[in-house]
Amino acid sequence: MPNHPSESEYLSHATLMVLGTSLEPSDVSGALGLRPTQTWRRGDSHKWGGWKKSLPASQLAKPLPSQLRFWVRTLRGRTKAISKLAAAGHLCALDCYIGTDSTATIIVPSDLQSELSSLGLELRLSVFADGG
Repeated sequence: MPNHPSESEYLSHATLMVLGTSLEPSDVSGALGLRPTQTWRRGDSHKWGGWKKSLPASQLAKPLPSQLRFWVRTLRGRTKAISKLAAAGHLCALDCYIGTDSTATIIVPSDLQSELSSLGLELRLSVFADGG
């Protein structure tokens, strides 16, 4: 199985994202105990506030299931905080970009599906195909 992105069937990037109309980015950082990669507040150019945390560079070349396992490990002790953010009306999700220029198979094992579900996050998949 290929390990390098150029040899893979697809490229992927799983980002932790919290969005909400009344979202205060510093509250999300405090609740999760994580430093965001990007934040913004509701205002002129945004309909809602946002907080994003990208994968570390060490995870970028890995297949999507490995990236998802990284998030499971990172967020396992933070489920109460995620639940409180969601109860406040914020969207809490793993936003996954998948890019391919052909058919790709991505297998998410059942144990990983269960672990992801226990986090209380939406799993959002955006697939972009070149179509060559």
